[in-house]
Amino acid sequence: MGTNASILIIDDIPQNIQVLGSFLSTHNYNISFATSANEALILLKDNHYDLLLLDIMMPEMNGYELCETLKSQPEYTDIPIIYITAKSDVDSIIKGFQSGGVDYITKPFNSFELLARVETHLKLRQQSIQLQNMNQLLEEQVKKRTIELQTANDRLSLLEKTKSNFLQLISHELRTPISGINILADLLLIKLGDNDYKHYVESIKLSSEKIIEFSELALLITTLSFDKDQLNRETLSLVKLIDYNIERYYSNIQQKNIDIQINGNTDIYFSGDAKLIDKSFSIIFDNSIKFGNTCGVFVINVFATEHDFTVQFIDDGNGFSEEQLINLFEPFNITDINHHKQGFGLSLNVLKIIMEAHEGKISISNNLSGRGANVSITLKRDYKI
Repeated sequence: MGTNASILIIDDIPQNIQVLGSFLSTHNYNISFATSANEALILLKDNHYDLLLLDIMMPEMNGYELCETLKSQPEYTDIPIIYITAKSDVDSIIKGFQSGGVDYITKPFNSFELLARVETHLKLRQQSIQLQNMNQLLEEQVKKRTIELQTANDRLSLLEKTKSNFLQLISHELRTPISGINILADLLLIKLGDNDYKHYVESIKLSSEKIIEFSELALLITTLSFDKDQLNRETLSLVKLIDYNIERYYSNIQQKNIDIQINGNTDIYFSGDAKLIDKSFSIIFDNSIKFGNTCGVFVINVFATEHDFTVQFIDDGNGFSEEQLINLFEPFNITDINHHKQGFGLSLNVLKIIMEAHEGKISISNNLSGRGANVSITLKRDYKI
């Protein structure tokens, strides 16, 4: 089997070189020879060889020493070395492998056995080179892909930052004229008194307030999505949060004659961003009261463990359809809204982002014991200092 591979025979006896060289040449191997270790080193500097056939007993530098010298130099490490020697004792064979040889053939040898071993090690070397080339190619592709991903990630971060800055600008620019509209609407309401046109002005005021609320929610989503680590944490009281929101929506609660029932120990303290946590409670209270039934019940259940606590908010409204439950936390993606109408899809996304920023959880389902929705939030618990 000829491969045109280059083989260097190193032996201080010319007759041995002639026998090996003649036999291997007939199988289309390119043969070179050296009669000493120093001569072999000179040839190796100027030529490329795929395999070395090395005798052990040579003057000045023996085969073991030459093999160790070659294996200590990176440019020769991968060249397979087969010992061909008359030393057949176990210690010599072991030393041959320890010094870096890949095979050991004792004299006298069978020519076809020698050929089979040469072919085997040349194939192994060829496969090793192919594997190295493939690994290098893969490393280059991975490096290239990593650079591309990093570039894309940097661009995405820039786009996210630009979007956040844009929404901040839009929110600011919206608030100024809309605040002016609200002030004018309030003045008109005073002037109109019980005029028939009063309800039109009230609609204008309500619509402007919804625009401001929408811009604030969109800005909050973008800001938290871009950087969830910038939280102004402080110790918060659960009972104060609940009481404050009951007071905040007291007129709505009275108007709809809703009975609020609180179950469990609310004397719980936890760490959080006061503004964001209050926003979460405000969203839940607003929607639960707004879409709960008149003369209905709004239940707040508190369950606490040593490490965390869960608050359930259960209203008695229409609940969610199966389709709504699938996409509840996707902004602008709720269809067929019967219970939580305009804007609640965005509000739920805000709730989810705020909870994740606080390493908390939120789950929403229909109330199993009857009509209505069940919104549950879980947060880590702290103790009052």
